[in-house]
Amino acid sequence: IAVDPLPGTLAVLNTFYQKFASLVPSTYSAASWQPMADALAQANGLLQNPQNATVDAAQAALNALLAAENGLQFAPATSLLRETIALAQAQIAQPSQYVRATVNRLDQVLAQANALLAGGEPSQEQITAMVESIVNATSSLVYIPDNLESTRQAAETILANKEQYIPSTVAALDESLNQLQAVYANPNLSQAELDQATAALAAQTGEVRRPASKE
Repeated sequence: IAVDPLPGTLAVLNTFYQKFASLVPSTYSAASWQPMADALAQANGLLQNPQNATVDAAQAALNALLAAENGLQFAPATSLLRETIALAQAQIAQPSQYVRATVNRLDQVLAQANALLAGGEPSQEQITAMVESIVNATSSLVYIPDNLESTRQAAETILANKEQYIPSTVAALDESLNQLQAVYANPNLSQAELDQATAALAAQTGEVRRPASKE
């Protein structure tokens, strides 16, 4: 846009200045916003001192604003990543409810996500991948069944006094307890596996029998 009279050029410049000054900087990437910030400062300097402005200076400021607008790029949706981090942290507010290995895995992913945010301006691809990693780690959390500890203690008590029970039933209980411990120690265990192993141990505990009394 080229307008010869100085007042007209400044009027056009002021119109575009007001338009671009109302933009929200955080909406755009930092790199693409910087030229706009510089162009706004340049235009503002002329508009604040119109008596010292020339037509060429006003036209140059206007061109700078238009060029900066053309170069604006929207910032990646970091808010989505921050919200996903917050939701995951809320889910493990009481980490003792879950198998420690699965909590540790989520903690590691959350640390990577926070490092990504702290490292500058991540790309949309990086954000999408990190959100997916958090969702996967959160969905992989394994809740500790309410009866796991009591079931384990009951089995260990029986095994500590195994001479009081029929050997075959005690052996089956010992095997079932070992299977539960192996499942629990697996860092890649699933909720279904732990639930099944806990239920199997509880069932096997109920199958332990004492020898028939001799009369």
